[in-house]
Amino acid sequence: MELKEAEQKEEFLKIQSMARSIWPHVYQGVIPPEQISLLLDKYFSDQGINHFLLEGYRYFLIYFEGKEAGFIAIKEYPDYVYLDKLYLKEEFRRHHIASDVFDHLIAVFNKDIVLNVNQNNEAAVKTYLAKGFKIVKNETIKLKDGMVNNDYVMRKKA
Repeated sequence: MELKEAEQKEEFLKIQSMARSIWPHVYQGVIPPEQISLLLDKYFSDQGINHFLLEGYRYFLIYFEGKEAGFIAIKEYPDYVYLDKLYLKEEFRRHHIASDVFDHLIAVFNKDIVLNVNQNNEAAVKTYLAKGFKIVKNETIKLKDGMVNNDYVMRKKA
């Protein structure tokens, strides 16, 4: 597994394209389709990505055996690294790439990893628990049009 920081327009276009193909499958049955659309626009439109870059987030393409496998978005804080996004293409799941990402982040930053995960995303919650994350709190994030994200905030010790 290799991470390459996205810096060029074409790298961000790849992330946007991957998000639009991955998200509907990951979140089908977890959140309503209109919420998927809303969040895709919020996080992966040109304006959304630019907003998060200005907030200090960094985006990385994930490569596995030389192929684009997915992407992450992170933000470093004084005592932890916030893993805002971790998405893998279907064919690259179950190759321990997520574990490699966690190990890499801890090795590079020497800090805990914190993330949010939708409480209804049972597969992701189960995976994070198996990888040593602990649920530290529940969080309800209000979106527009009365929609909400009901998340767990999870933390993995460095």
